[in-house]
Amino acid sequence: FPVTICAGRVLRTIRASEVLVFIGGLKQQRNPKEPLGATYRGHLGWTLRKIFRLAVADGVIGLNPAEGLKGERPPERLKLTPTWEQFKAIVETIRGQPQSDTREESADLIEFYGRAGLGTAEAAGLLWQDVDFERSKIQVLRAKTKKTFVVDIYPQLRPLMEKLRSKSPNRQPTECVFKVKGAKKALSYACRKLGFPQFSPRSFRRMFITRCLERGIDPGLVARTQGHRDGGALILKTYRHIRPAYEAKMFERLKEE
Repeated sequence: FPVTICAGRVLRTIRASEVLVFIGGLKQQRNPKEPLGATYRGHLGWTLRKIFRLAVADGVIGLNPAEGLKGERPPERLKLTPTWEQFKAIVETIRGQPQSDTREESADLIEFYGRAGLGTAEAAGLLWQDVDFERSKIQVLRAKTKKTFVVDIYPQLRPLMEKLRSKSPNRQPTECVFKVKGAKKALSYACRKLGFPQFSPRSFRRMFITRCLERGIDPGLVARTQGHRDGGALILKTYRHIRPAYEAKMFERLKEE
């Protein structure tokens, strides 16, 4: 957005009134005749203030032309996280999807997301040489940091990995474990058919982490399953809500004997 404001202009010449005109002139993409809603404009005002503050901090400009704009940081939204039962129902629905040549491969991939707790990029880059059945370990390349970490072939994951191995008797070490790189269409189909919210592949990673915490697994150990090296600080910060039903169950322990 600021690039549009500053096109052909020296940054220090931009005035607050021009920023207001810019925001006021923005229209909805789906309906160009309608202006942006108040919530979106508020979010945009917050973003512009932050961007211009960086310019002030760098000494590029002396005053922030967007400093007076109203708008708060977008509120954190509770991200959709399926239950374990919903996850299993989704996998089975994908396997039974008619007129799909890749239903088994798509179901395997979605099942891996939930049982391994890994993301789409990590699954897409997983090679057979990364899977050590004897040591029950999988070496994972974290796409975001380009660093490797090791996770266990968990008890809930081993049957799936054994099945995948049996389906690829002539596999090569450098061959990808999964034949498909994504399964968004299959996932969307299953969610619609089951009447579930439209979960994303990332939702199953959250489900895995949430389930680990609910089952009492140490946050530091959970962090290691995600390639984090902060001892679980980010996990606790991000997943502090867990699920309301679980929280209520935990507080039941405060009952007097």
